[in-house]
Amino acid sequence: MKNHLLIGLALVLFSPTDAFAQSTNPQKCEEILKIVESYPDISKITQQQSEEIFEQVKSCALEGNADAACLMGIFYKDGIGCTLSFDEAREWFSYAHILGSEKAAYSLGYLYLKGMGSIEQDYGKAIEWFEKSNYGMAKHWLAKCYYYGLGIVENKEKAMEILRNNPIYNSRTLLTQWEEHERSNNNNSTQTAISNSTIPVNSQTLAHRLPKSTIHSDSLIGEWQGSLYEMDWAGEKLLKVRSAVLRLSNEADGIQPDHAVISIEHKETESSIIWHNNSFTLPNANISVEQDFTDHPTEKELEYEIVSISLEEKNKDGNDFLIARLETWISNWSEPGPPLVMVLHKNFTKESGSDLLEEDKVSFTVYPNPFASDILVTYEVEKPSPVEITLYDHYGRLKSVVTAEKEQQKGRHTLTIPGQSLIPGVYIIQVKIAGKKYSKQVLKK
Repeated sequence: MKNHLLIGLALVLFSPTDAFAQSTNPQKCEEILKIVESYPDISKITQQQSEEIFEQVKSCALEGNADAACLMGIFYKDGIGCTLSFDEAREWFSYAHILGSEKAAYSLGYLYLKGMGSIEQDYGKAIEWFEKSNYGMAKHWLAKCYYYGLGIVENKEKAMEILRNNPIYNSRTLLTQWEEHERSNNNNSTQTAISNSTIPVNSQTLAHRLPKSTIHSDSLIGEWQGSLYEMDWAGEKLLKVRSAVLRLSNEADGIQPDHAVISIEHKETESSIIWHNNSFTLPNANISVEQDFTDHPTEKELEYEIVSISLEEKNKDGNDFLIARLETWISNWSEPGPPLVMVLHKNFTKESGSDLLEEDKVSFTVYPNPFASDILVTYEVEKPSPVEITLYDHYGRLKSVVTAEKEQQKGRHTLTIPGQSLIPGVYIIQVKIAGKKYSKQVLKK
């Protein structure tokens, strides 16, 4: 969801002492909101400027301006002028919806659709909010849910009918492609053939614990070939299969691989790699992945940043397979990519490896990765337990400690690690729950 905002111009035209220091009357609120939402890039404003505009918009929201309240949800979702918080974003979107914002209802649905940040993925809630909203993109995503059968019975004709009655550019663009696809009756395509296949794979993170004794570094060096499986956001439905190759090498003549080349449908990216347990971080691995359908002509290809890969070896019928779970970031959308899993073999055959995918127990998730400032760490507590989260740099030096205020009850929880003052590089997050430790690498750009 593209809600990055440039508000530097707003601060130039409306300084706190001019437009908002004395009053936040409706006319001035409308003026500042119009300028704020006219610009797509926030990268050029300072932290102080973002904090000032946050307070100005908040004043408008508290006076009952629905658009300002919705914008507050966006600020909290993106950490603009405030601490990143999806719970606060959800509260503000809910408040904005009560005030009459259709976009806020859509925004709530979108959070649940993809399970963003600390929000638990839930198609049912996503569809419920999309159906409540008359916002164009809400109807657009509702159509996608019907088309792919996401949380609802698949109904392609109903999906296309929703788009026909939704006069926004994204829907017209997508509808043309869907109709052409249906007319071609190309039912043997990879996507159509597997669209109803389900595989029990955990959806929300690749930051789970893998068996510690399965990976032997010396056996990883070489070329692994196979398939990349793209899952839906719940991690239960297989949407697309692509050819994939992973080549691991050691350019420093050591035992452990230190360089990776990744190929997806014959497009390549390469990067040095930094190991942590059975996973590695890639500081610079970007690759374009072509989409079957697109909402906009300029996004036929999505730019994926492959942040990290977790590895596990499995054996089937005497053959060794490598399961590689990719954690990605989609630059076009400024949000995490869907669950992606590679099933690879050094002596590749055409035998499907999809049945090698099994459900993995999640230890914790982080958002965003790569990060710029705050890091949200979300985890499950199985029984009342003390929780401590520590952040180390790549050399093992302690950088931050966050402890839950009290023993946390069973359920899903989120703690925030401040990271704005950290220099770019690779860091290790360690979560200790009831004395049991889990760890994961994260990357600051």
